[in-house]
Amino acid sequence: MVCDRKMSAWTWQGREYEIEELRWCFHQVSDPSDWKRPIDTILDCDRGRLRWYLAAIEFYTATPARVRDCWMSKDRFLFRVTADGYRAGQQGPVYK
Repeated sequence: MVCDRKMSAWTWQGREYEIEELRWCFHQVSDPSDWKRPIDTILDCDRGRLRWYLAAIEFYTATPARVRDCWMSKDRFLFRVTADGYRAGQQGPVYK
């Protein structure tokens, strides 16, 4: 799949996600000096927002995002999320 610059939304697992929101989420988890690197991050978010991060990672890297661990403390959730990164993917969407 090639990302059309006019594209405003992307459907992942039956839900539609706005491209601008996916871009914001991806910038939170990717390495700013090399966005194609593997991802290994801890996210402090609720489960609803987690879906946005997972969708963003899969959209930009074309590799599966995996939740490796989850911790809960009072009203907070922490998720360890990993992905192989764009270089390990197959012809993923073009990141610009």
